[in-house]
Amino acid sequence: MAVKLLFLGTGAADWPRDRAGVAPDDRRTRRYSSAMTDGGLLIDPGPHIYDYAGSLGTPDMFRGIRTVAVTHSHHDHLDRRSLFRLAAGAEHRIDIFADAGVFRRLGELPPELVPHEVKPGAAEETDGYVLMPCRSNHDLYFTGEQTLNWIVTEKSSGRSFFYGADSGWIMYDTWQLIRKAKPNAVVFEATLGDVPGDDRVFGHTSVPMIAIMLETMRKQKGIADGAKIITTHMARTLHGTHEETAALLAPLGAVPAYDGFETEI
Repeated sequence: MAVKLLFLGTGAADWPRDRAGVAPDDRRTRRYSSAMTDGGLLIDPGPHIYDYAGSLGTPDMFRGIRTVAVTHSHHDHLDRRSLFRLAAGAEHRIDIFADAGVFRRLGELPPELVPHEVKPGAAEETDGYVLMPCRSNHDLYFTGEQTLNWIVTEKSSGRSFFYGADSGWIMYDTWQLIRKAKPNAVVFEATLGDVPGDDRVFGHTSVPMIAIMLETMRKQKGIADGAKIITTHMARTLHGTHEETAALLAPLGAVPAYDGFETEI
């Protein structure tokens, strides 16, 4: 049985915060990056997830969420109001998996939200999934927070994907976890496009960086044969149109996601 992965947003933090009235699959614009699987697992409850749901006319689309995985506490990835709205609409408990630094910033949570502090390399089991937190190369270390990427494995099928926002070069220990999992899909962040000389390269990823990492992943057989390669977290100021980004990624056998992009893994 395939895992369905739906992208609720695919933009970096430089996209406008006000998304009201934007169609769910308008490829000219992007909400902040977030994704969900099969209605049960939400990655990054950012400030735009309910705007996405409202644009579809389905504000209750998150009622089935039982698990939330947080990459880090930057405002475009974690919104306290969205998280509390999930709790208010829940008919069951919601397990939140995140670094301890995320929970320090969130403060007291309602009883419907059950916190689970995670450590990189230590797998967590939840409804239907095994979640593997992995270290990411991003810029919250000075606050004591370890930013994360995730390897998500669906229990019944064994199929998995790597979700890599936000991060610069993939850390060596994270690569070892990817290599062991051999995911069926890899979601890279592509904040920088193909724009050289931007200092965000030290905590984010460009298309040339993806090309180098992907070449090694394939040569070392660290991902499944035929693994889908998808990008998200694309900066407004560092990318052209969706079609231009698609052309840039095509030689790598990769595709850029858009808000509303859904794929089976």
